[in-house]
This record gives sequence, structure tokens and C-alpha cells, in this order.
Amino acid sequence: TGEWIELLAQADVDLNDLTIASTTSSTKLSAMNCIHAQTGEYVLLARSADTFVNGGLPEPKAVYGTLSLSNTNNQRLSLGRGDAGIDSASIFPSSSGQAWQLDSAKLDAVSNDDPNSFCKAFSRWLPDGGGDYGTPGAPNDMCPIIDGGSGNSDAGVIVAGTCIDPVSSNVRPIRQAPVGDLVITEWMPN
Repeated sequence: TGEWIELLAQADVDLNDLTIASTTSSTKLSAMNCIHAQTGEYVLLARSADTFVNGGLPEPKAVYGTLSLSNTNNQRLSLGRGDAGIDSASIFPSSSGQAWQLDSAKLDAVSNDDPNSFCKAFSRWLPDGGGDYGTPGAPNDMCPIIDGGSGNSDAGVIVAGTCIDPVSSNVRPIRQAPVGDLVITEWMPN
């Protein structure tokens, strides 16, 4: 129930009659009033509009209700209207409470075809630092570059000499300890 999908409007468009399909199901957005998105707007679509049920998400532009998203398998999402495809994206299996987000330097319909253009969100979206990880309805963070692989690796190491700051959630240079600033005080070999 705390699921969401975010879209970036590259032009002024209405979302009415937009079909969203996952690997396992699909749904059509419908409403009497126009569901309008302006150029440059990050559009939040949620499974539920009830903030108590959806974990306190910002107000969504529309609710997709019955669409089923998989947590354990590779996933493909697509947008269409009638027979016309608009966009599709592929992602790897998800982690609990952590959104996949398209790298902010790759915000186009070609880059999101490659699951390696996504990374697991590392910023908490609630202003108090709580909630799940992601930026629903807001610009994405730039994905850190992982040595020896892509942004989808849990085991990867961020570019040599950098780390993600646990307070600001920004990538920053590692504060290296000079000789004598760390002292071994205990260990248990067995």
C-alpha cells in the first residue's frame, strides 16, 4: 500500500486514460477532471491516496489502485495510451522501504530502458529524516558511481575516496584517519 510511481512530464500533458502496466498487471488512470501535468513537473502516482495507509506520502496526482508491483523479480513498467507506447523502464528486484530512482543525469526515455541507469534511493523523503528512502514527487538524487559495476549493486563500493554521509545523504569525500587517530582497543579472535 505504500507503493508509488513517479513520472517526469517533458511537456504539458493530461494523464487521463493513461495505461500503466507492470510485468504482472495493468491499470488505466481515469477521472472526470483533467489530471494535468506541467512541463518539468515530477508527478507522483500512488497505490493509495490515504496518507495513513501509504506511509504519509505527499498528495499524489492520481491513484493507480490495482496495479501490482513485484518486489522479488526484475520488473518492467510501461506507459501507454491505446496502442501507442509512451515509455517503459526496467528495474532489478527491490529492497524493502527503498525506491529505485533514475539517475538525475539520465532523465530521458532511452536511459531508463537500462536498469543500470537506476540506483537505490539513499535519501529519506520525510522532512524529519524518517520514512522510506526515495524522493516521491521531487527531483531524484544523482546516483553514486559504483567501482566495478552499476548503481544496482548492494555489494559495490562508491567511487574510491567517497562515501554517502549518513546525516545529509550526500556523497562526500571520505575523512581519512591519519596515523594515531584510530587506536585498537579490543578484539575477540574466536
